[in-house]
Amino acid sequence: PEEKAAVLARGGRVLRGRVGATLGFTRGLGDRDMAKFLSQEPDVFELRVDELDALVMACDGVFDTLEDEQVVTVARSTRNPHKASVRVRDAAIAAKSPDNVSVMIVQFSCD
Repeated sequence: PEEKAAVLARGGRVLRGRVGATLGFTRGLGDRDMAKFLSQEPDVFELRVDELDALVMACDGVFDTLEDEQVVTVARSTRNPHKASVRVRDAAIAAKSPDNVSVMIVQFSCD
């Protein structure tokens, strides 16, 4: 609701839950066509690395198709970050993601 209001206040349109009917709500980093309607401010926060197994960075083609818990389960199925990324990608494709699917997983070792 907050981001939708901001898009509308900047003169953008929201159709079918997407900015200009094409872009899911996100930050406008790198999207020149939609940048004037979206925030250019990234969300920045800190986490203690020793609290995490891995960091999953993936696009909406993954997170609009799979629940967070599904992504975690698949990502934790191997300690190899490349294999984990491929498995998450394949799970999103198998779940019929209608969007592009990009995944990067960074494994942390705090031993």
